[in-house]
Amino acid sequence: MKTLRLIISFSLFITFFGCASAEMSSGQYFDSSKVKDIKKNITTKSNIENLFGTPFSKKISDNDEETWNYYYSLTKSEANSFLFMTKVNTEGNTKMLSISFKNNIVASYNYTETPINSYVH
Repeated sequence: MKTLRLIISFSLFITFFGCASAEMSSGQYFDSSKVKDIKKNITTKSNIENLFGTPFSKKISDNDEETWNYYYSLTKSEANSFLFMTKVNTEGNTKMLSISFKNNIVASYNYTETPINSYVH
């Protein structure tokens, strides 16, 4: 009987009080500290691939310009419940690097880093 009470008490505790966490990534990780090594009109496609690896996507324009895109997003979420209230906190970061080439040389580039913060209750 004591064991049954313990099981019921534990089940009720888990039902009304709980927490969970998850981590999710998308894209392909790249080292954003190397963006400073990109030199317009000097850095080649080969240099870029050595710095950042294979791009997430490639686009070829009709003006003989090619664009490589690097993308990575990492988010961590934590949910807590107390009786009938649930709180979810999500934090993370998204990084995007877009590099345009003309004749296999960097013509332009753009790097964006965006924080992700949301709180739901």
